Amino acid sequence: MRTSVSHSAYLIDFLDKDFSSDSVSQKVNLRIQDALSLVDISAKLDDWELILKAVYTVGEAVFLFRKGKSYPNEKYKELVVHIPMPEYELVSWGISRSQVVLPGLFKDSEIVKKNAETILVDPTGFSNREVFPPN
Repeated sequence: MRTSVSHSAYLIDFLDKDFSSDSVSQKVNLRIQDALSLVDISAKLDDWELILKAVYTVGEAVFLFRKGKSYPNEKYKELVVHIPMPEYELVSWGISRSQVVLPGLFKDSEIVKKNAETILVDPTGFSNREVFPPN
């Protein structure tokens, strides 16, 4: 099974500023391959691709959605993870409020409660965007 990572943001002027999405993709792909090696995957899925869609937004928690889109004809599965970026007031490598496109997108959302795992993260323990959130 092939894997890849795509990046998107609900933030203006964010991607590849003070970090490399290519570098993050490489690191995440290695972790995904390690995890997949622990799972007995049917040979029928060898020619499929698993795409992890990283969506950067403002917030306090990582949301890992349990269900994702499947495209059987194209043979790929997409899983979405929302990665919160803290504000400058909290950490020097954060974002400004003016960069946020959709503020409060998932605040108290029933969609998140029903369909995602929520992982609280303390950004003050990290030195830059490239190592946050933890791998």
